[in-house]
Amino acid sequence: MPVFSRHLIVTIVRSPGTPQEHRQEHVQAGGTVDTNALFYADTDIKRGDEIHAAHLDEPRVVTALHPKADLSGELTHYEVELEPLSIYQERQVTHNQRSTPGTLLGATSTKERSRIVQIFLCHANEDKPQVREVYRRLKTEGFEPWLDEENLVGGQLWRQEIPKALRASDFILIFLSHLNFAQNSGGSKRIK
Repeated sequence: MPVFSRHLIVTIVRSPGTPQEHRQEHVQAGGTVDTNALFYADTDIKRGDEIHAAHLDEPRVVTALHPKADLSGELTHYEVELEPLSIYQERQVTHNQRSTPGTLLGATSTKERSRIVQIFLCHANEDKPQVREVYRRLKTEGFEPWLDEENLVGGQLWRQEIPKALRASDFILIFLSHLNFAQNSGGSKRIK
């Protein structure tokens, strides 16, 4: 596990202003926590979370997560890209004015409406060409699809990362075809 040269104590807020709001207090972060930060692997963090810290003029929003692994392939930490909340909200409003696909239907708050929906794509390897096309279309429509070959970083332990991605997703899209079950590929086991 890496040791960050500079530690700051921050609060991570998920789904702020909604009934589902969740706060993680006293989380250790490395770096400046201005435009980027480092978080240990055991930190529950995802895109769209707000980062609050005493030294910041306004909260920051996680815009990208880059998992990092050691030489053995074990996840050690996340490198996180951040932007000020006001800029993030402005960008989300602009995005929502262009199109509303990709956001939660029936959302009641502005923050909930502007949050991008993450969709986990569950499929058999044999169906990968068709799934890639759906991935591309979902991205184009403003959703955040999760596909193993796009979101797993070399060296990551997929048996740990896939369950994390499933928990972090708003929806799971399961691709069923004759290939899932015909070749004893474990299709029914994957779905369970």
